[in-house]
Amino acid sequence: MKVTLRGVQPPVWRRVHVPSTATLDQLHEVIQVAMGWEQHHLHVFGAGDREYGDNAGDETAVTLAGLLSRAGSWLGYRYDFGDCWDHDIEVEKVHQAAPKATYPRCSAGGRACPPEDSGGPEGYAEHLRALRHRKGWKYQVAKSVFGTTKWDPAAWDKAAVNAGLAGLAKLWAKQAAARAGQETKETAAIDSAEASAAPPSSGNDRPENGRFRDGAQVAASARCSPRKRRPGTRLERVGPEIEFRDGFRDDCQVSAPTDTAAAPSNAIRIGYARVSTRAQDHLLQMEALAGAHCREIVEETASTRKERPKLAATVERMRAGDTLVIYKPDRVARSVKELLVFLEDELAPRGINLEILSGICAGLHRPGGQTVADKMLFMVAAMAAEMERDLIRERTLDGLAAAAAHGRKGGRPPAVSDDVLAAARARRARGQSVTTIAKALGVGRSTLYRVMGDEGRS
Repeated sequence: MKVTLRGVQPPVWRRVHVPSTATLDQLHEVIQVAMGWEQHHLHVFGAGDREYGDNAGDETAVTLAGLLSRAGSWLGYRYDFGDCWDHDIEVEKVHQAAPKATYPRCSAGGRACPPEDSGGPEGYAEHLRALRHRKGWKYQVAKSVFGTTKWDPAAWDKAAVNAGLAGLAKLWAKQAAARAGQETKETAAIDSAEASAAPPSSGNDRPENGRFRDGAQVAASARCSPRKRRPGTRLERVGPEIEFRDGFRDDCQVSAPTDTAAAPSNAIRIGYARVSTRAQDHLLQMEALAGAHCREIVEETASTRKERPKLAATVERMRAGDTLVIYKPDRVARSVKELLVFLEDELAPRGINLEILSGICAGLHRPGGQTVADKMLFMVAAMAAEMERDLIRERTLDGLAAAAAHGRKGGRPPAVSDDVLAAARARRARGQSVTTIAKALGVGRSTLYRVMGDEGRS
């Protein structure tokens, strides 16, 4: 398969050979070694509408043979939820393993992997430019990121990559041997226990299969601990059945306990990050939501004055007990009235909690767990947040008005001053070309055409 780092030009890529029996968590290790990452951050695989990895589905239960069965199959991989290093994984060929070959191994590749925490594709490109210019504060930052002033983005060591993959193959072999030995011990213990145990009663007390959100069923043996279960053993019902959302629980007790201990929770936390324009960045919100242990983060670019389809779709698929996590109240509402309507009309009827991470309204707000005093305090806090937003807007407008009264305008300074423009017009009147004038005055040719208008074109 070919692994290509998205968003970096010229492309950074590796061609690796991986056993079809490898699981996604093992493929994650292969990518880390082959590309040159250091496993400092979270990761996730994406296959269509399914995700596996950190805060997602169980990647240890999915093999490459089951997910990528033929040439042309594609898989997405994101490493570091802050920098967002996205990789495209494409199966180029499925073939029989060579008799004496060691897998995984790397057969080809191109260019060096960016350093950890270098700011994603855009930040990496900016650091490379600063390193070439060798001056200014950006150059100092780039030196600290790369750890050297002689970083070569075209260099990569195939031999070092294959040495690391060979060590990974040995580690997998040791882990497989340890698992086989553990299964042998557990099977012997089960045989010994069955030999001394009384005959089991009729199977009428066996629980029904656990049901999940998508309606799929999992056998009782798949819901107990990872040890091997033999025919004839049974799993006793210990309480009323619970509908589990996903199939990744690893505890033996899948039914509700009969004592006063808390039952296993089926609720999930979904983060929502929104900005108004494409020129803005979700990064600050994404970092805060990632630290809040959200299972999924929904990103949207939309103004609060317009409809927010991703937010509506997210709320629609959430269930009672789930929690919607946002950075600040203004991510979902522009005013106290709109925030209260969102809470009372959208979240409360569905039993969805709202958690706000920052600001005066920060905290967890449950639709049915608030007293009258709690609701009053929340309304006061929301009004204070709205007033703060209005005051900031009012101060900004007053500052702009005062600056305009003194002849100052906001935005970038003009590229061509009045003196330069006068000199350009004088040179143009003497018959010089716009290209010659631009070089003499140190101004871009297109800029000069724009400010001179018809004079530059005559």
